[in-house]
Amino acid sequence: MLRGLRGLVGAFRPQSLAALLALTCAGCVDTEWWQGGASGITFGWTVNGEDPATACAAAHGTSVHMWIAEGLPTCTLEGESCGVRDASWTWDCADGTASTGFRFGAVELYLGWTLVDAAGAVQAWTPWQSASLAPGDNFLGTQDFVP
Repeated sequence: MLRGLRGLVGAFRPQSLAALLALTCAGCVDTEWWQGGASGITFGWTVNGEDPATACAAAHGTSVHMWIAEGLPTCTLEGESCGVRDASWTWDCADGTASTGFRFGAVELYLGWTLVDAAGAVQAWTPWQSASLAPGDNFLGTQDFVP
């Protein structure tokens, strides 16, 4: 049985294998439209307009998560159920500033942020906002979480 499978796989040329993979993923969602190495995102946050070093604990916030979307989502981030999030887009709430590093292409996208507690529940969220990322570091302002 394995020999037959090996023969079948070995019969594909790289071009035909790529075509086969493209066909099998015709209905897939592309979540890599934002990737690149030309652009980075830097931003800051406050909690109720105050320094997060002291305000996060009062708001039960432990971390800040960043979300992106290719088009304007029709949902809010209240339940963290829309958009794309990478595990590395998580920062300690008390830090008050964050940077993604150069992980993006020069793209247009929508961003939103959530303030999350230790159990993973959203305590506050921002509205979605559009951004056109240029090559280099893009400072996107200071977000205010109001739990």
